[in-house]
Order: sequence, then structure tokens, then C-alpha cells
Amino acid sequence: MGNAASTTRIYRLKWWQKAIALFFLLSSCTFALTFWINAQNEFDGASLLSILLSVVLPLGGAFWTFYVFNTTIELSDETITLINVFETKNLPLSGIKGRREYVERGSKSRNRHLQLIPNDDRLPMLDFLKCYDFDEDFYCWFNQLPDLDKEDEKRKKDSNFGLI
Repeated sequence: MGNAASTTRIYRLKWWQKAIALFFLLSSCTFALTFWINAQNEFDGASLLSILLSVVLPLGGAFWTFYVFNTTIELSDETITLINVFETKNLPLSGIKGRREYVERGSKSRNRHLQLIPNDDRLPMLDFLKCYDFDEDFYCWFNQLPDLDKEDEKRKKDSNFGLI
């Protein structure tokens, strides 16, 4: 980021995120096509759920694929921007208080998140998955930010408040 000319790095979701979305889209379209071909021959046996799924799944797959292919993080000399289908959030680099990392534990997966905390409540907090194609330059920049998790650990004090 130390170049004299203004540079912008664009980070996209990793290839496997795109592959999963495309697989889902193709699978749901295959299901819908098979359903509608068979429904022409035997429409009496088609359930309302099958009809609904044959429409909703391909639409959901198309939206998910569009979302995955159009979500980016742009890091320039002045700002970091999170762009997706729903919103665009800009955070000036001078407005960053620090960083956090956390793991969201689900039933079968563990999503790793990175957070950029602003130093002003009027600025947006950026929270994004760690599954972007970040390069070494991004991690050098990110790791030089103050680690707010470590600062919180230093401030923790044992307390007996509320114990009987």
C-alpha cells in the first residue's frame, strides 16, 4: 500500500465458494427441468411442494450465484469498501480503531470472520468472512492494525460480582 500512485486492490470470494454456488444452481435447474418434463406426462401426480421447489430452488441458486460472483472487498490508499448485492460500506482507513477476528460455530461448519471496528459511531463496522482471496499485502496491512481482541484480554479482570 506504500506506492506513490493510488492503488486499489480488489478481493473476491475464493473459487470454491463460486463452485458451490454454481453446483447448486446447476443441480436445482436440473431438478426443475426433470420435474417439468415429467410433469407434462404425469401432471396429476405432481405435488404442490414439488412445483414450488422447482421454481424456488433455481431462483435461489441464481441469486446465490449472482451474489457470490459480485461480492468484493476493495482496499485503496484511503478506504476499504465492502460491496455486495445488498449494500456498499465504505470505511476510511483513518477511521479504523482496530481489528477483530472470531469464529462463528455452527452445527457443521466454522465460519471465520474478520472485523474492522471504526473509531467513530457514525462510520460502519465492516464484518466479512475470511474466505476471500486475500494476498500477503492484505494480511500485512490487516495485521498492523491494533488487535482489539488482545486489548480486551489485557483489560479483563477477575470479578466476584454477583457471586454469593
